[in-house]
Amino acid sequence: EARAYPLALLGYHRVVNDRLAGVDLAIAHSPLSGATLCVRGEELRASGLLFESDEVLLDARTGDLWSLLAGRSLGGPRHGQALRRVPCAVMRLAAFARLAPRARVAWPARPAREGFDYRRDPWAWYRADDAHLEVPVRYLDLRLPRKQLVLGLAGGGASAFALPARGRSLRSLSPAGEPVAVLLDGEARLAIAFARRQGERVLELALEGEQLRDRASGARWDLLGRPRSPRGVALAPAPGATVSYFFAWAAFHPGTEIAREHSGSLAKEERR
Repeated sequence: EARAYPLALLGYHRVVNDRLAGVDLAIAHSPLSGATLCVRGEELRASGLLFESDEVLLDARTGDLWSLLAGRSLGGPRHGQALRRVPCAVMRLAAFARLAPRARVAWPARPAREGFDYRRDPWAWYRADDAHLEVPVRYLDLRLPRKQLVLGLAGGGASAFALPARGRSLRSLSPAGEPVAVLLDGEARLAIAFARRQGERVLELALEGEQLRDRASGARWDLLGRPRSPRGVALAPAPGATVSYFFAWAAFHPGTEIAREHSGSLAKEERR
């Protein structure tokens, strides 16, 4: 089962609690930080609070306050614990429809309240104004535009991969010795990272059109990591991978390394 949640809808409500394939899910988005979080087994709602210009979510059952971008409890009975993430991605709807043609688009069953027009992105103006922040952050990194979308990896040191305006690339890395693959697709507006370790094997992934292929076994996956080979196993998301605006990622991870297309210094980049 696959479902799409328009960012215009999440821009108004911040959180959608849903049930997909028999699993209770919470899909949350912060238009201020640009971060999106998908978790299982939780009932979350907007708290109206902010931390480092990022939404703070309220756990309706325990009273915990969760950082959306970090995915951890800032206070409450589970303070410091992490939410159980489920695979999800932010991308253009047309690109998602090609990968999952049977997917349904989440849409309110009843008309919106006055002033809620789900056909219009209420935060388009904020995204277009790179200099404007609704709430200041304690640490502001000026090495990239503030509203540049990046894929952030945190593990043995933080790294940020800028989403390009066009083109598609796949990079194999081993930050802190853990093999991952970073996929950046400018046309689809997709930035996603996969763990390359499956059991005892480390996958050697190559990009072929709109599929990923393991050089050793020939197994294939689509760009969301779903298997396209008989008896295939889905690619697991890289732990801690987060898409957000650069200023927000850098505020949570001061001194983050910026991945350069031709840099040889980034976290043991593997070149073949």
